[in-house]
Amino acid sequence: MLIDFCERNGLIVTNTWFKKPKRRIYTWKAPGDWKRHQLDYILVKHRFRNSVKDVKTLPGADIDSDHNLLVAKFRTRLKKIIGFRKRRPRWDLEKLYAQRQSVQETLEEKLGAIEGESGNAEAQWNDIKECMLDTISDLVGKVEKIARKPWVTQEMMSKMEERRKWKNVNNEEGRRKYRRLRNELKRATDRAKKEYLEKICNEIMEFQRTGRYDLMYMKTKELGWKENHGIQNVGIEDSQGNRIVDQRQVLKIWENYISELYDRPNRPETLEVEPEEEVDTDEKGPYILQSEVEKAIKEMRKGKATGDDDVPGDVLKLLGEGGLKTLTKLMNTIYESGEWPKDFTEVTMIALKKKTKATKCSDHRTISLIAHTAKIIAKILKRRIERKIEDVLGEDQFGFRRGKGTRDAIGMMRIIAERTLEIDEELCVCFIDWQKAFDRVNWTKLMQILKETGIDWHERRLISKLYMDQKVRVRLDRGETGSVQIGRGVRQGCCL
Repeated sequence: MLIDFCERNGLIVTNTWFKKPKRRIYTWKAPGDWKRHQLDYILVKHRFRNSVKDVKTLPGADIDSDHNLLVAKFRTRLKKIIGFRKRRPRWDLEKLYAQRQSVQETLEEKLGAIEGESGNAEAQWNDIKECMLDTISDLVGKVEKIARKPWVTQEMMSKMEERRKWKNVNNEEGRRKYRRLRNELKRATDRAKKEYLEKICNEIMEFQRTGRYDLMYMKTKELGWKENHGIQNVGIEDSQGNRIVDQRQVLKIWENYISELYDRPNRPETLEVEPEEEVDTDEKGPYILQSEVEKAIKEMRKGKATGDDDVPGDVLKLLGEGGLKTLTKLMNTIYESGEWPKDFTEVTMIALKKKTKATKCSDHRTISLIAHTAKIIAKILKRRIERKIEDVLGEDQFGFRRGKGTRDAIGMMRIIAERTLEIDEELCVCFIDWQKAFDRVNWTKLMQILKETGIDWHERRLISKLYMDQKVRVRLDRGETGSVQIGRGVRQGCCL
């Protein structure tokens, strides 16, 4: 009966798997010790048979029974549960540049058709966004699967799919084609990996030769790069230090953290600038030129993540004369009205771990995904402000300005230390690190400084509206928090 039961349920009798002396096998002895039998068994599922390392009896164990203690030694691993992470499909940028000519012509045709249309900034932006998204959806499309290794191309991914199909064909032709594809993929991936590593090593050597140690270390990290799965389902500590795993509660904790970090309760009611009638024409600021838009687009990097509008910055680089005119018109509408489109003020943040065992919200670094078109007008404002702000900055200001980076300050500090050692004098250095300094900037004080510095009225109004209208939400593996209004701090991820 026991054997039939095991066969029906896929069980094994672990007692019979190990060769033991008789005293380690029997589990019961008759009164008077005239007969011994194996009556007790340990049964496990067939799938766990390799986890059982030893089974034996302990005749000397005092258990107050006529049976001997039967023990089993297991060694098993619990499966690591990785939460489902829904990836946002990305635009196929390789195909975008491969079909550059057709994309440019289609964009010129569609954007040229709406050039003469009027409306507020929101309506103009929606028309432009619709034209760009429709064009790349029809001509480019999105990448179905993203390679886990940087040297794997889309051609290799297609061959992998084909190989997977032939693997399930159980005949001679299927096996023959499967082996052929397997060998081709093996040779192609080995060759691509070797070329990729050689390219990275050559770049590292070139950075070292030219003294760009920052880029050298950045490239070196790529060789040991591991995919960061974001915030996995390990839980987040709340304000009382309790580990919370439930996803809805985790999202709420993050929402409260962002509200507290950016001081939402003490958010100013308004950041209004002085009325336009009280401002001289010369102090309002000039219109945005098409050349400024072209320069800002040229400075944008390729392949950056999209914002909530899902418009890649690479499409903006393909705009022709008609598209640039339409975009410049939108910029001037925003500049004159002071009203930002909704896609420009709503930001999604991605939380990345600062350390391995990150269990608190503060153990993560938030990266903002801003619409690329919003970055263009922000770059234009930044360049205009730089011209005026540079004259009032002191000589001791390093960082966030051209020609005077923090590395220059470190070099000066080193020279001072060397000179001090030469003349045998003491050197006192004070290091101050403000916690969350940029996240705690007071907006009212900021706008006051901008006015005193002589920043044009249109630009100050545009910045104040951007700060007052902006909303933030955090994207985690299994969902997003609600939108949270910001109460202080400079705009994270923005060049301003």
